Amino acid sequence: MPIVLGFDYPVIADEGLALQILMSLVDASVAPLLDEPELTNLLAAARRASIWEASQSYKFGAIVQPTANNRNGHRFRLVKFSGGITSGSTEPSWPDSRDAEVVDGSLTWREEGTDYDSLWDLTAAARAGWLLKAGKAATCVDFEQDGIKFSASQVAKHCKAQADQYLSATVA
Repeated sequence: MPIVLGFDYPVIADEGLALQILMSLVDASVAPLLDEPELTNLLAAARRASIWEASQSYKFGAIVQPTANNRNGHRFRLVKFSGGITSGSTEPSWPDSRDAEVVDGSLTWREEGTDYDSLWDLTAAARAGWLLKAGKAATCVDFEQDGIKFSASQVAKHCKAQADQYLSATVA
């Protein structure tokens, strides 16, 4: 599905789909291998936001995006508690202006910018995955068997180069 400007495309909110995408980005089934717990940890570390849920406990600073039915192209950060840490039983009417606040049960959310197309920073997760693979390769030794040479240092160098492809570009 092509990504289009605006917010009429679905957000990648399914962890299973995000995990499949990450597995593909890091060639998880190619040595050095990354197993599911490692990939799940990489994904957890790259979480940017969650979809708002009713009667849910949230930590201060949590970032949510409205549900698909109420999506307005913005994300929101938890900035205040008023006697509890639980969201309301119905989704609030999310504002669409910069820094606007909305009360949700005992919580106050502040608009923080445009919503994410994925609840995970898959670029950061992919970079971390390739660095993990490079670290695994670096602990191996070079050897030759049956006329085939295996150079762990070359594999580590390749994995590091792959990780570098996921560095964020900075604009001066």
